[in-house]
Amino acid sequence: GFNNLYGCEPTPPARAVASQLPRSNISEKFYEELDFENDYFDFISMIHVLDHLIDPSSVLLKARRELKKDGILFAVVH
Repeated sequence: GFNNLYGCEPTPPARAVASQLPRSNISEKFYEELDFENDYFDFISMIHVLDHLIDPSSVLLKARRELKKDGILFAVVH
């Protein structure tokens, strides 16, 4: 399993549900507003996120920088 879970959820009811997960850190900020070290994450998921962004390329570049070399990006778009 994963040691720590980080999430971004701007909607208060959804954030409250997500915050109940063990070892979770759920932010009301958007991913673009948060800063993590290079090679930080093992796994990043973006489910129905990229299709709502003005500049998805910059978010993908950020994710690439923050993913470990053997990390996985899981994305779902409409």
